[in-house]
Amino acid sequence: MQYDRLIQVLKDVAIARGCYKVILDCAEHNVKFYEKCGFARKELQMAYYTPTTTSSSSTTSAPIASKL
Repeated sequence: MQYDRLIQVLKDVAIARGCYKVILDCAEHNVKFYEKCGFARKELQMAYYTPTTTSSSSTTSAPIASKL
């Protein structure tokens, strides 16, 4: 698969939809690939993972913004 082509298509979709930016998270070893695709390092990501529960119902944590 040509991942750089896939990234370009996704960027084109964002432009067509009027998005003003595209954000992604990646591992440090993937940074150079994304830089070659036109992405630039921007600030720093922080994460807080909530404790998992042992109940029988499986739920995943979602960002607060998606719960509003």
